[in-house]
Amino acid sequence: MSTIVSFKDVSLNFGGVKALNNVSFDIKEGSLHAIIGPNGAGKTSIFNCISGIYKPTSGHVEFKGENIQGLRPDEIANKGVARTFQNIELFENMTVLDNILIGAHRHIDYGSISGILFGPSVREKEIEARKLLDQHYYAIASKATLLKPDQLNVPADKFEKQFGLSWKEALAQGKCYNAIDAAEKLG
Repeated sequence: MSTIVSFKDVSLNFGGVKALNNVSFDIKEGSLHAIIGPNGAGKTSIFNCISGIYKPTSGHVEFKGENIQGLRPDEIANKGVARTFQNIELFENMTVLDNILIGAHRHIDYGSISGILFGPSVREKEIEARKLLDQHYYAIASKATLLKPDQLNVPADKFEKQFGLSWKEALAQGKCYNAIDAAEKLG
């Protein structure tokens, strides 16, 4: 199996505080890893170094054999590395599908001004993105419930009543699958 992430002798200092001290690990394709430890142990700092939010003081971070240190977070995300944050905030008044599309926005090719003006090319790209999402099913593992495209149009705040599990809980617990998969297909 090939190495997907290589984190070698990484240290991260904030002034005199050492958040990470020569941390090393490799993540092989198809493997599952967990980073555990008490508050302040550096778990989030590791993810922030991999995703480019923090720049390590020393050491090397590679993704699929390529040094990603020094790249901006958006450049790292374009290579296929993305992260979520501990505080998941969804838009309750939007549908589940719209919340997924928000997460896929970086794969839709138009600029901020075009998005604000919402011209014909932007509408076309949004329709294309929705069609791609409509072709996929989304599973919530804990309930073994398959969500079909018409079910994705349920408002996020009504989702729990219909499916017995809050959309926020499903995302926070890592029980929603294929949203990332769908976003990758938009790229």
